[in-house]
Amino acid sequence: MKDLLFKSMKTVAIVAAIFGLFTLQSCKDDEGEVTPTEEAVEDGFYIQGPSSFSGFDLKGTMSATRNEVLQEDRSTLLEVFAAVTAGEGFNIIQVAGAERTTWGPSADFGLSATGQDEPAGVQRGMITATTDKFTVSEDGLYHVVIDTETGTGAIVKVDWGIIGAATPGGWSADTKLGAPNFDVNSMTWKTEGLTMSNDQWKFRYSNGWKVEIDSTVDLEDGKKGVKFNTNFGNSGENDGDPFTGDLVPGGKNYGTGSGIYTIEMTWTAGSGHSATVTKTADLPARDYSAESLGLIGPGIKDGN
Repeated sequence: MKDLLFKSMKTVAIVAAIFGLFTLQSCKDDEGEVTPTEEAVEDGFYIQGPSSFSGFDLKGTMSATRNEVLQEDRSTLLEVFAAVTAGEGFNIIQVAGAERTTWGPSADFGLSATGQDEPAGVQRGMITATTDKFTVSEDGLYHVVIDTETGTGAIVKVDWGIIGAATPGGWSADTKLGAPNFDVNSMTWKTEGLTMSNDQWKFRYSNGWKVEIDSTVDLEDGKKGVKFNTNFGNSGENDGDPFTGDLVPGGKNYGTGSGIYTIEMTWTAGSGHSATVTKTADLPARDYSAESLGLIGPGIKDGN
């Protein structure tokens, strides 16, 4: 299984169209005219089936992401975000030279129990060479992830929110961003008039921090397993730096000043995610005119 999946794929980090994604081979017919033959495609893994992608579409190319266990890039851990319609099946097509391999769910792939810090509703399991399709039960944006070393993968529905001490729910509960209308090309989660305090926060989706797809891979120094992030944070080394547009899987906490904010998270097929955090007003001054103040303790006459 592992050998077949990883065959001819020395690196699949990001498949770029440096020399052109599509080229045509040709041959001459009996009359000497040139006719096109099979389309040549860059090596890589492509998601095929969702309406947002067609054929070997660069927008549907899977690219490498971080293993949450080490918060380091893992070349065999591949992801793509895709808008998928309920009942609209899809496969992952591996291109290795002239060879095409179609990957789909194994018999054990499906909904699983929610682990610690995971979103609810995770589909996961082994993937296998098959034309059977992955499917979802409702329209939405989905995070599709596979690991070519372990032959495992997961599919998770994405609903963006924010969490942290700066947010209304603190670190214990997500503040959901306004849900978008379903669109196969682009969707935006947006909330206006959001009160934020002077503190730290992060983006995360579907109330989870990460998803585990393997617990056995030895990463050395006593660490094992493969997990992918379900949150975005800042680049750099310091928590609390201001938001500048960075969306790093598992990154550092953003910092923000107190105020009223509009927050938007946008996904676009082929471009991925982008976000804006805009302060629209200061917090109103608190009216203390109706407050009363008293003193209490043994140092006060009559103790009150």
